[in-house]
Amino acid sequence: MGVIFETDKRRIIPRWRNHNVSLNSGILLPTNNIITESPIVYSSNTIFEQINSWNKNKTLGHACDLFSSAYVLGIENEFYDLAIFLLENKDKISSVLLRQVEKVINPDINRIEDIDIHLDFFSNEGQQKIRNEISRIRNYLKKEPNNPIGWIELARNHTYLNNQEKAKNCILSALTTDKNDNRFVLRSASRFFHHYDDPERAHNIIKKAKNLTSDPWLLSTEIAFSTILKKNSRYVKKAQNLVNSKNIDPFHISELASAIGSVELTNGSYTSARKYYLKAMIKPTDNTVAQVLWLRKELPGLDKFYQTNKVPLAFEANAHNAYYNDNYKDAFANAMRWFDDEPYSTLPIRLASYIASTFQGEHKKSITLLEHGLKINPTDNLLLNNLAYNLLLDNQTQKAEFHFKHIISKEIDDFTEDESVPIIATAGLIYYRQGLPEKGMEYYEKAIKLAKSRNNDYQVALATANYAREELICESKNLDKIIARLEIVTKGVQEKDVVILKRKVLADFEKYKLKKLTS
Repeated sequence: MGVIFETDKRRIIPRWRNHNVSLNSGILLPTNNIITESPIVYSSNTIFEQINSWNKNKTLGHACDLFSSAYVLGIENEFYDLAIFLLENKDKISSVLLRQVEKVINPDINRIEDIDIHLDFFSNEGQQKIRNEISRIRNYLKKEPNNPIGWIELARNHTYLNNQEKAKNCILSALTTDKNDNRFVLRSASRFFHHYDDPERAHNIIKKAKNLTSDPWLLSTEIAFSTILKKNSRYVKKAQNLVNSKNIDPFHISELASAIGSVELTNGSYTSARKYYLKAMIKPTDNTVAQVLWLRKELPGLDKFYQTNKVPLAFEANAHNAYYNDNYKDAFANAMRWFDDEPYSTLPIRLASYIASTFQGEHKKSITLLEHGLKINPTDNLLLNNLAYNLLLDNQTQKAEFHFKHIISKEIDDFTEDESVPIIATAGLIYYRQGLPEKGMEYYEKAIKLAKSRNNDYQVALATANYAREELICESKNLDKIIARLEIVTKGVQEKDVVILKRKVLADFEKYKLKKLTS
């Protein structure tokens, strides 16, 4: 069965963006800098040189540079007049830029080819751009080998091409040449090792920083990784003192307050957690807003303190906010912007592909997204499982078998709790589509039994709904029994994919019964 996009535990781990975007977002400023503007105004001001250049010169090149920078920050809607100018020169700009411009002028435009704006990253031209950037940075580093930021930028580009070892060597070079415990370098390096499933090393990088206890951005990262490793951070008290300091702008302590809030929540202190999250939301980062939206059930109402679309780079938060409000079109669009922002992460692709298949009924679109996601993360179990699942629903059984074999070659103990039930259920689906319903039934029953042993009502319901669909397709003699089970196990389960699939299965069952009566 397909896997829902959400993660069980979200932490305030750093984003890994390029240096210019990080600089423009404000997170690299000294912590004694008071950011008097709102984040949206601040981000506009950080590209003031490009704005001034455009105002002085009014050339197409300056317009393209300014709009592209605004688009990366997610504030392109603030430049409507610029978009009009670019549209008037549409024959002289790239097709990707044109579609970005058209979205500003007509937000309701919705064309199937718009997905190419985001997947251009994987085109031959897009991959060549990355290789050219790698070449450019390498040439620079030959002249300036002791620039740690250069090594971080080189590592990030290698990660885009799944050059893991080359990226790792660049990260190590960055750490070796970083003599000042640079915030950007340390947070980027820790995010790299977290991405490649080494949170212990990520934590060690941060906790060795000489300025750890005085830098709220590093301290928030240390607490986040301590929580991931199920350790008690030694620095929570110092972090609390920094959060309560009147000498630090609220923007700089947003992620730190959020990290402390997560610790309090883990310890069961809901009142204290809410207090820290309220501090975090005074002038939040996009990471904080995403965290607050993720906690909507445990700490309801916090997200009302700030409109997510007023925070630059809040693509993850905007995607979740739209999803929770059943606005799947906007949810998909923002998930793709999130992917633009963090192409190495599996989460935006999981969300976008999940929306495409479950709510838009577009399995081919979902397949395209998952195939591209696997180019960067080729061994990710959930991406492989979801790709096989969508291929099967699109009647591409042989191709599904090809991708699924990469999963079943592993031991069941290698899978996380989130992975094992869906993977076993997908194995059942493969057997059904191969014309082996008895084996399919066996594996669906295994998946349901495992989900029940973990008291996971959602997984029980979703596996049973998929099981019932397959029994209905093959017109099983046990159909009445499995439909009755479906009615029972889905009572009280409100997850949207379960509701949609159950509704479809029951509707098809009624058609089946009517067909039998009239035949």
